[in-house]
Amino acid sequence: MRTLKAVHSGADLESAVANCMGYKAQGEGFMVGVNINPVSGLPSEFSGLLQFVLHHVEDKNVKALLEGLLEAREELRPLLLRPQERLKDLLFLDIALDSTVRTAIERGYEELNNAGPEKIMYFRTLAFENLALSSDNNEDLIYCLKGWNYVQNMSNSKDNQWALYAKSVLDRTRLALANKAEEYQRILQPSAEYLGSMLGVDQWAVDIFTEELIRAGSAASLSSLLNRLDPVLRKTANLGIWQVVSPVEAVGYVVVVDELLSVQNESYEKPTILVAKNVRGEEEIPDGAVAVLTPDMPDVLSHVSVRARNSKVRITDNGDLGLCYFSKVS
Repeated sequence: MRTLKAVHSGADLESAVANCMGYKAQGEGFMVGVNINPVSGLPSEFSGLLQFVLHHVEDKNVKALLEGLLEAREELRPLLLRPQERLKDLLFLDIALDSTVRTAIERGYEELNNAGPEKIMYFRTLAFENLALSSDNNEDLIYCLKGWNYVQNMSNSKDNQWALYAKSVLDRTRLALANKAEEYQRILQPSAEYLGSMLGVDQWAVDIFTEELIRAGSAASLSSLLNRLDPVLRKTANLGIWQVVSPVEAVGYVVVVDELLSVQNESYEKPTILVAKNVRGEEEIPDGAVAVLTPDMPDVLSHVSVRARNSKVRITDNGDLGLCYFSKVS
């Protein structure tokens, strides 16, 4: 079974660790044995760190696991930046560690349901460090991470302005995530369009290829944690109701609907402002709609948010009430 995993599941954590640390497997019957040598040049304590991760990978309390995973990725990063005969094995190990971080963070969401801002910020810091390790051209992300570390120090010292400063860093972080999403869209989507046309893939699947890739990556966990932290910070900092991200005037006829999903295929002849009770995040903004108001707060990486940016749709949200305002630019 270990041999099959090593061959067919390169991103699986256990097999990725085994491939890098080396292992032997006896052959049975017509199958020959396997002898995988360790990757040379690994840090002396790296093996123990990986064993710690494997031992705690199913822990319900994920704090120690996340710290171990990030320490392993930090130790591994210098090896990924220089020539190495076994670079493929190291890359698969890094991918597996990254995937395990995301899984652990999502498993830890239950801990955050009634948690205070300090604990949410700690999880967010870990998610941010993981994203920075997974990104190139990550200067803006590094600046945001330094900002969050400063926020943590302000909070620990009981600075009265910490929540206000944290909200400004949160907004900058969201902008950095949106810019990363647009960068991936620009780089990857043309290839998806080309391959999709050559392979006869349904157009709807081609259209969302890059979006789904983004939502399956390290940024998704961080974006979700930001959504949890935002209302807590707004309340703590006594901020006003409206948060203006991209101001724009919108005038139209008001239409009230239960769900944006129920009208996404409509085409309004007159400029229309939709008041939707529910926006899940995967909907389209209907033709003719100049604005959408909702008590939901779609994720910055959700389909509707990505579509809004790609279609030059301006977004303003109301953090306290959870209102989002999308307004199309004429």
